[in-house]
Amino acid sequence: MTEKVDIADASSLYSYRVPMLTEDGTCSIVDQLAPVPYDLGAILGGRSEQTTRRLALLERLVERVQETTGADWVGVYQKRANAAGVPVLVKVSYVGRASRAEFPLTHEFAEKSTNSTVGLTGRATVIEDVSRHVEAGGGFYVCDDGVQSEACVPIL
Repeated sequence: MTEKVDIADASSLYSYRVPMLTEDGTCSIVDQLAPVPYDLGAILGGRSEQTTRRLALLERLVERVQETTGADWVGVYQKRANAAGVPVLVKVSYVGRASRAEFPLTHEFAEKSTNSTVGLTGRATVIEDVSRHVEAGGGFYVCDDGVQSEACVPIL
C-alpha cells in the first residue's frame, strides 16, 4: 500500500460520539449521547502512523460504500480484546448515526445482536425486514429505531 492518504485531522480518526447505554449495558439509549467520545487509541494499542493511515483508508471506504449504496449507516468492526481482556467487536470506522462502540462476543449478547452473532459464527446475516424479524422472535440490537433492514458480513 504505497498510495498517499490525505489525513486532514488524524485525531478525528481515533474518536467518535456514542450513545449512552442502559444501566445494565445491554442497550443504547437512542438520541442520548455519552458526554465523552469513545477513544479508539486504547483498544488499538495506541496511535501510530500505520494505524492512522489504515483508519484513514477505512474512513474513505465506508464513505464510498455509503455514497454508492445510499445506505444510511455503514461501518467496519474488528475483533479485539477490550481493557478487561474480553473479546469484543469494536467499531473502527463508520458513517451514519452514532452507535455503540463495542459489541461483546458472547453467546448471551449474540441472542440480541446481529453483529455479535456474525462475529462469533463468521457467517453473513441479512435481515430484509427488521420488524418482521423481531416479531418472529429474532434478536436485533437497536442502535437506530429507523433501521428497516440490515446486512452484516464478516471480512476475513
